[in-house]
Amino acid sequence: MRENLSKEPKYDDMGLVRVSYKVYKGEGELVLYCEHLMTVLYRDGEAEGDKS
Repeated sequence: MRENLSKEPKYDDMGLVRVSYKVYKGEGELVLYCEHLMTVLYRDGEAEGDKS
């Protein structure tokens, strides 16, 4: 399971996105949790149909 945690500006044309990942066993037991921080390029949300 992936969840978007935050988005914030970093540079004029780039931002930071923080997401979390969770992995469960078949019984529903949480076996892995991690957070990933990545730098991404901005895009024109109106031209692409912004879904945020």
